[in-house]
Amino acid sequence: MIQSGGSEPGDRRSSSQRLPVNPRRHKVAPEQRKRVATACNSCNIRRIKCSGDRPCHQCSSAARECVYPPSVEKISISRSELDSLRRKVEAYEKVLTDAGRASELLQHQSPLSEGAASPGGTWAPSVVSLDSAAAAATQSSEHEDAAAPGGIDSRLLRDGDGVTRFFGETSAAAFLDHLNEFMNLMTTSLMYHQHSPSSSQAQPIRSSGAGSSGTLLPSSGTYHTRDSRPLRTVDVSPLWVPPTPSLSAMLTELRSVIQDGGNGERISGGIYFWGDLVLAENRDDMAFVNAALAVLYYRSTGSRAQQQRSGGSPKDSPQPSEVFFSRAIRLLSNPLDVSRRADISDVATLSLLGLYLIQTNRCDAAGMYISTAIRTGVMLGAHRGWVDERGKRTFWTAYVLDRWVSCVLGRPPSIADEAVQLPPPEDALGMPSPAGLRAHVELARISGNIVAHASGISTTGMPSSFGQTLERTTWLLEQWESSLPAALRLNHDGASDDPTVCLLHMQHNHLVMMATRPVFFAAVKRTLAERLGSGVGPVTAPHPELRHLQNCASAAQRILDLARRVAAQDSQRRGPSSPPILLHAGLQNIFDAVVCLLLQELVADTSIADEELASRNGAVEFAVGCFEDEGGDFARDAAGVVARLKGLVEELRLRMRGADRLEGGSALYGDLVALMGADWPLTGEYDEFMDIPCPQRLIAKGPVRMPDDDKLQHRSVAASFLLRFPNDDTSQRPKVALFRRSDKVRTYQHRYAPISGSVDPSDPSPLHTAVREIREETSLAPPLIRLFRTGKPYSFRDDAVGRVWHIHPFAFVLSVRATEAAHIKLDWEHDSYAWFDVGDVGAGAVADRVPRLGESLRRVWFDLDLGEEAGGALARGLLALQRDHESGARQLAGKAVDIFVDVVARLGPSSRDAWWRNARLAAWHLWKNGREAMGASILSVLLTSLSLIEARLPPASTAPLPTAFTNNAVAAIKGFSERHGESSKRIASSFATFLTETFPGKKHVTILTLSHSSTIRSCIAHALQDPAAPSLDIRVLESRPLFEGVVLARSLADTIATTPCPSSTAAIYTDACAAIASRSIDMLLLGADLIDRAGRVSNKVGSLPAVLCARHVAPAAKVVALAEKSKVLPFDPPHQELEENDPGELVRAWGEARPSPGMVTVRNAYFEWVPQGLVDSYVTEDGVLTTEGIEAWATEERKRADGFFSDL
Repeated sequence: MIQSGGSEPGDRRSSSQRLPVNPRRHKVAPEQRKRVATACNSCNIRRIKCSGDRPCHQCSSAARECVYPPSVEKISISRSELDSLRRKVEAYEKVLTDAGRASELLQHQSPLSEGAASPGGTWAPSVVSLDSAAAAATQSSEHEDAAAPGGIDSRLLRDGDGVTRFFGETSAAAFLDHLNEFMNLMTTSLMYHQHSPSSSQAQPIRSSGAGSSGTLLPSSGTYHTRDSRPLRTVDVSPLWVPPTPSLSAMLTELRSVIQDGGNGERISGGIYFWGDLVLAENRDDMAFVNAALAVLYYRSTGSRAQQQRSGGSPKDSPQPSEVFFSRAIRLLSNPLDVSRRADISDVATLSLLGLYLIQTNRCDAAGMYISTAIRTGVMLGAHRGWVDERGKRTFWTAYVLDRWVSCVLGRPPSIADEAVQLPPPEDALGMPSPAGLRAHVELARISGNIVAHASGISTTGMPSSFGQTLERTTWLLEQWESSLPAALRLNHDGASDDPTVCLLHMQHNHLVMMATRPVFFAAVKRTLAERLGSGVGPVTAPHPELRHLQNCASAAQRILDLARRVAAQDSQRRGPSSPPILLHAGLQNIFDAVVCLLLQELVADTSIADEELASRNGAVEFAVGCFEDEGGDFARDAAGVVARLKGLVEELRLRMRGADRLEGGSALYGDLVALMGADWPLTGEYDEFMDIPCPQRLIAKGPVRMPDDDKLQHRSVAASFLLRFPNDDTSQRPKVALFRRSDKVRTYQHRYAPISGSVDPSDPSPLHTAVREIREETSLAPPLIRLFRTGKPYSFRDDAVGRVWHIHPFAFVLSVRATEAAHIKLDWEHDSYAWFDVGDVGAGAVADRVPRLGESLRRVWFDLDLGEEAGGALARGLLALQRDHESGARQLAGKAVDIFVDVVARLGPSSRDAWWRNARLAAWHLWKNGREAMGASILSVLLTSLSLIEARLPPASTAPLPTAFTNNAVAAIKGFSERHGESSKRIASSFATFLTETFPGKKHVTILTLSHSSTIRSCIAHALQDPAAPSLDIRVLESRPLFEGVVLARSLADTIATTPCPSSTAAIYTDACAAIASRSIDMLLLGADLIDRAGRVSNKVGSLPAVLCARHVAPAAKVVALAEKSKVLPFDPPHQELEENDPGELVRAWGEARPSPGMVTVRNAYFEWVPQGLVDSYVTEDGVLTTEGIEAWATEERKRADGFFSDL
């Protein structure tokens, strides 16, 4: 048989054998080849020429299947690199084999089964198999898209009694289990490297903790709790209560312990509200009283080492706290029995019982009680507001506890935020301030978001990456802190005299740690892998997530600083037998913080300053002291973990210094990469500046990157707040209407927001957009609404919805004549609306709100930033400027400076940056919301005032600015204001020069003008008193409705009467006689209130008709704009077509009114624009300017203004 292509059957060459390449005489270009580079399989086996088509010509003719071999990319590497790769593969395989044998050996040596705990509640050591770790990493990589990255996933852990429970991503137990697993891998791999020939000098890493047996933490897969041990109940009499004096003293003591503000001693009002802790006769809620006493007695004696030292009750005898707990349960009866009558006091009782169980390290049992409290409140309608203020605060306290348990266990909360439609705590007579609880509620809401994000659940309804959720959470926490009222803020020392405020900020910093801990832990693992595994030295380039790493470590340090402050305050308050104020939550915060600080030593450079090291050691000693003083099971375990971790960190730092550098570390590096799994991409940007080989699978995925702004959709939005003032009195505190967005809108469904809409490119201005959106969405329109204030625009990005928002805030006043039922009609974009206090909205106390709601409101309601005193002065000043319809631009500018000085003097003590921002914010509002139609002059003098302040600012500091600085700045501004009038003399001289140069030899000049401009008055008065100047025939239009022209004419007539040129005259014409008054004039003089950068002139209404009449009647007349350069506006002019003013000004000029069935709309506009093409000359204090000179001046002023206002 003959094979195709002529090959003989006996030809059996090996597949590895090849004939030498046919030598070529010269290189042939691809387009000149006679054969294709690769033939199809059919042509190849037949040794026939292939056309290279798909299908080729031969296969198509023979009706054969035409298949080409897959293309294989060939690369060339050096032999040395190939040998290196082969050695690494051999090292990986050897370590995998050794680690598996080590795991089996240690498991046989352990007296307990894998993962089991000793009967006494201590943990048994175990080692993680590298095979299982690699398998787990492989499995996790298959589900990377479903779970949020970060390396701290959920775990099923066993307690000392073998009971398995679930712990989510945010729980401390899951984090410690991950840390234990990683550190055990480190110690195990390094131990067994000492047996290899290449690492004979290596020594095992051992922890200095007693009884650690070479391991860092308790065995993997276990945790410590008392939940599996039954609650000891005592047979007690339900009717017994302590004597009244003793009970009263105990309840008073309890308020300080459980951070309640009922005694009125704390400005925060407390961060919890537990109910009525004031003793009253004939109480019928004794279950609540006994629950409170159970917490008090446990905090006093049940968990502290003092009981053991003082020889307390025998171990088997019931503790006092257990007696009160048993009595409370018996009095409460079965809370699951819905047939019994429940009220809001049951919610408080169940919450207190949950608090008691938290202190006894029974968080699961506590969660059951708190969840029952939440369900009881829901059954009573508390989540919808069917309770009084006391019931409202009680439910919110249960909500806060529920969110804390959810976060510490990493489990879903008992009730979703969307289901809670309860207003935040409010001020009420006879009750403590709601500020502390309100802020705590908002913080608890953020903790719910952290738990959801860590579990891979989107709270926005849209998929988002880990980086996006981290940025959003960080922003929420920053906003929470920045919007706190003054009573809840820390002083310049980072502390507060109110311990509950310190505890609130401890919880805030703990949430910062929870949010950033995945990034922090990933950095720790990556650093150890690189420094110990690959032999890479200290990293000097910035980490891509450096900001989050610093935030995590800084938050940990602040927690310990605040805890020290609270402990110091508490030691002064309480006596020897009084309980400490640091509850279990505070101890948990301290423990997580000290673990973070210890791990930070592994991420930081090896050379830590002695002062910093001493500070950290002091923090660790303080934490251990707190745990030892507490003396409970949780505290003892925490102290042991801290001691073992401290020893191992010190040992690892010695290794990283190179004292005991291990050889063969690249194998360990590979092991750590396998264990890190999805963590490596999280910190993968190290590879951009480090020459470290990464697994191709992880490099392909790449690091988590935030999308650039140019990849997001940019959207300009007009956000309008509707304000309602009592009796239309704007000096009082208003309510603001917020509208709940419907499910038909694209973004932020079911969230409270102002009236908002996108700015269409065809809209003349964002203000037009705002008015249109209000009309469309609520059917409201002027005169039922009027513009109150314009806010400084700002921008922010929201990666959750893929947009960069450019917000233009506005505030409108809703007239008292607008009845809600008759005038407010919602369209499809909103489901409902509600009225809120502006302070609550600005402080972020509104649930289910759109992002940056508080910031948008603060930009139109500046009292929240400036304070009530300075904000009130600014508000009164703005109102005075708005109502001043007689002063010219120069007079208004002088008044604006006086108002600014008054506001600056009233600004409260604050840091340099905060004070300086508030001062610039006040100046911006004076310019924008005073009289913007005359805003150029106001802006100019305010920019000069800000320059005077800036020149006197001290260096940046968190300490409050001294009073002397404020006095010095105020004096400088007043001096400038007094000198400001000197420019009038210069412009008067320029005008006199212009007259003589424009009309040389003319002895009589006729001038037409209108309204009352102080600049025109002083310039004409100066010309009248100059003997060399020509005589003047001055014609003035009366300028209705306030007849300012009459005032000008009277003033000029008085001047003429005292001048050496009695031939000058002054006459008044009505506005309708503009054409008659323009006959034979030489000049039309406009006192510009504002000049834009193009040269257009804004002046009193009637200016444009006068110019047009002059152009028609007296074509040779010069149209002259007379103004200081300060009236040149560097920004785009206001887009309001008309500055509408009080129609009554017109009506009053008509005389006595009479009844009439007809209705007429009265329009009282003040200003209009004269195009630059109709203006011949611009006379200023520096002489005559052209339009080019005006534009150059505007550009320079724009730079000055941007320097002060761009970052607001």
